[in-house]
Amino acid sequence: MEKIETEIVIETGAATVWRHLADFSSYPQWNPFITRIEGPLAEGARICFTAVIKGGRPATFYPVLTIVKPGQELRWVGKLGFSWIFQGEHIFKLEENGPGKTRLTHMEKFSGLLNATGLVDGMLRKTRDGFVQMNEALKTLCEGEGGTDGPSA
Repeated sequence: MEKIETEIVIETGAATVWRHLADFSSYPQWNPFITRIEGPLAEGARICFTAVIKGGRPATFYPVLTIVKPGQELRWVGKLGFSWIFQGEHIFKLEENGPGKTRLTHMEKFSGLLNATGLVDGMLRKTRDGFVQMNEALKTLCEGEGGTDGPSA
């Protein structure tokens, strides 16, 4: 299993970070990596999103939301064909990191035959860059509001 994992500390509370992360309709305005995302924010719901990896063409995916915990975690699972061919589990975790600070862990775990061939290594490096760009854009958006919202529930 391959994994991409990134982290960033955002100088505001988790409630603010969650509000922007969960507002799918605003992604085209601020997100350079996931440029479109649609669907209900509910566990078991299928969403549709378009991701743009730098230097690549937009790719559209149709994963299922598996965890929706406001202020804490958002997770979805998508696959290419059958899960044994290629599957990705995308995870956003929010953790209080001191007063008015939130640590965002943004990761994806990949599994399946296609992953085992090594054909996706280059894609993984570019995808990691996309995660970092998204994290930084989210930080700029949240911190641009000024002030902190304190601890989240």
